[in-house]
Amino acid sequence: MDYSKEFKKFATQHQGVNSLYYDQIISSMTPYIIEERQLNVAQMDVFSRLMMDRIIFLGTAINDSIANIIQAQLLFLESVDKEKDIQIYINSPGGSVYAGLGIYDTMQFIGPDVSTICTGIAASMAAVLLCAGKEGKRSGLTHSRVMITNH
Repeated sequence: MDYSKEFKKFATQHQGVNSLYYDQIISSMTPYIIEERQLNVAQMDVFSRLMMDRIIFLGTAINDSIANIIQAQLLFLESVDKEKDIQIYINSPGGSVYAGLGIYDTMQFIGPDVSTICTGIAASMAAVLLCAGKEGKRSGLTHSRVMITNH
């Protein structure tokens, strides 16, 4: 299954992600890798390859567009396998509370356990998402930082 094509179809047809915006995001920030397969060699963006391993990467501030994509990825991965865990790697300064709560609610709604790993910083809303991972499946790398503010 070509996850990148299937996910784009899912995101644009079922989650309201504009296909031009999706293409713009993918082309402007996505490195490509070469994967050798049994019968051929394929070029794919690294995030699609990570999706094949049920890994989602949140590496930017949280806004409505990013939230739509992450929610669509979570729902897509659930539709592929309702049991197998999903991992979210977080390196984000936070962002929109409402957009982040959409991700949070989706993480709680889907069947698979979601494990969260902080790889740099998880601040504000990103820290909330880090804590939203399944109990016992939340972690941070050695030099990562988590910041929650009290206003």
